[in-house]
Amino acid sequence: MENQRDSLTNQLQDNTIKRKMYKIEFYDFTMEDHIIYLSGYSKDLVIARLYREYNVNGIWTISEAQQEENNSQNIEDQLQETKEALSTLQRQVEQQQQQIERLLEHFEESQAPKREKIPLEKVPMSERLTTLLRNQGFDNFVDVFSFYQKNHDRGFLIMKNFGRKSLNEVKDLFKEYGFLEERNNVRW
Repeated sequence: MENQRDSLTNQLQDNTIKRKMYKIEFYDFTMEDHIIYLSGYSKDLVIARLYREYNVNGIWTISEAQQEENNSQNIEDQLQETKEALSTLQRQVEQQQQQIERLLEHFEESQAPKREKIPLEKVPMSERLTTLLRNQGFDNFVDVFSFYQKNHDRGFLIMKNFGRKSLNEVKDLFKEYGFLEERNNVRW
């Protein structure tokens, strides 16, 4: 026993043994759990000090605290790396969404029919229909179509001297110029 103590004393003087921090989970006589950190040169010395200085009934676990600090540091490093990767992915997703929006806008612009303002005189329609539309304040065919989009058939039919025959002629012109899709509409 004295040889061990002398050996330990010599190692302490040579600084070959360093103190370590131990995390100890224990319960006392009231069965309450406790966690404390004690430093010592060996696990046995820390346990002896624990029983000597604290009201210990039993020990759950004892481990070197440094290892757990390293583990928590590794976890924090991994968490930070994950956050950075997530941030990078979010930036990439935002850039891709913006690129998709630009492409969609470009596609919609290219697919939208080019509706130049065509004067009513250049549209091949009856003189009667041209006069009716001009009397209602229309100057070009695009304005006539815009009115139709807002008011549909009823908007034209409530105009003076504008009947179903005139409405069908206007709808045929819309289809001819690509403003309306061809459908199997019932003619009146």
